[in-house]
Amino acid sequence: MILIPVLKKDHDWDKHMEKVDEESQELNKAIQEVVSNKDEKSLDHVAEEAFDIIQVAIGILDKVEKESYGIVKKMSGKHYGKLVYRGWRIDKVLRVEED
Repeated sequence: MILIPVLKKDHDWDKHMEKVDEESQELNKAIQEVVSNKDEKSLDHVAEEAFDIIQVAIGILDKVEKESYGIVKKMSGKHYGKLVYRGWRIDKVLRVEED
């Protein structure tokens, strides 16, 4: 099981944009390390930064849901349908449950 918490934060949209930029840059640097070094430590760093990106995205989805109840579930289905329509093959589906 993979646990991804929803943090108790009340960031405004500007702060979310700042965090997306910051974490995206850090993930890009980590991926560049893998391309350059191709070692296990670099992959650990990529995973760490990818989880940071996911955490930021979870915070954004939490804010969206607070501002418009039900939209995240609706958009999840729409996103899934878009991927299928575009011909993407689904390898796995991660199920997220609310507590």
